[in-house]
Amino acid sequence: MKKRRTPKTNTIKATATKAVEAVKETAEKVTDKIAEEAPMLAETITAKTEEILNSPIVEEGKEILKETKEKASQAIRTMISEVNVEIFETNVSLDAIENAVKKAVSDKKLKGDIKIYINAEQRTAFYTVNGEGADDYKIDLRTL
Repeated sequence: MKKRRTPKTNTIKATATKAVEAVKETAEKVTDKIAEEAPMLAETITAKTEEILNSPIVEEGKEILKETKEKASQAIRTMISEVNVEIFETNVSLDAIENAVKKAVSDKKLKGDIKIYINAEQRTAFYTVNGEGADDYKIDLRTL
């Protein structure tokens, strides 16, 4: 069965066709306006960008970055790489002591604030965890 077109259907179709044509015309006008304005807009953006890049604030920022880079470079050159303790015939780094204590604490499944005390005479590093010590909370420095 074929549908018959009614006057209402024809009116809707005509209105839709006019709307599509109006949208096409508007789109063409907008496209033409953008094409016309784009070079001028690009020129303005370029000029403003150059103005900003050459502003005193940017120049000052460049100087600050340069000074910061120099200071950072100096700090890197004067870095302490290791501290060693020589006790009688024993020579051990503080990092090695710290790592050994951390491993011992981890092995004992302890957690908390660790403090290390080095007894030169006994060549031993004693430690506490949360202020608590024990007879076996120690590291023989001769083994490191």
